[in-house]
Amino acid sequence: MSRAADVPAEARARRVMDQYVTECQDNGTRPSVLTLATKPGLSNTTFRRHFPDLAKEISTIRSNPEPAAAAEKHPSPYLAESATVVVLTRPENRTSSSAVSDK
Repeated sequence: MSRAADVPAEARARRVMDQYVTECQDNGTRPSVLTLATKPGLSNTTFRRHFPDLAKEISTIRSNPEPAAAAEKHPSPYLAESATVVVLTRPENRTSSSAVSDK
């Protein structure tokens, strides 16, 4: 028989979830129930069994697309690189040595 899990109170689980969601929003990642479950030391199944509402909230947050403002806050590396290339190739941003070589 397996040992009983030390299941935190729902208020503590909610605080952990809120901190985790904020952390995910700050670093531009999508939250997962599995990662949230490991924060208080629970398995995925135990977390889902004891906190089905929190698991559903995380699933909803994960499945909804990120708002446009947050997406702009964390552009993809490809978009950041292509923006740099565009700026560097504009004629007004060329240095005098490159302007001479163009002639």
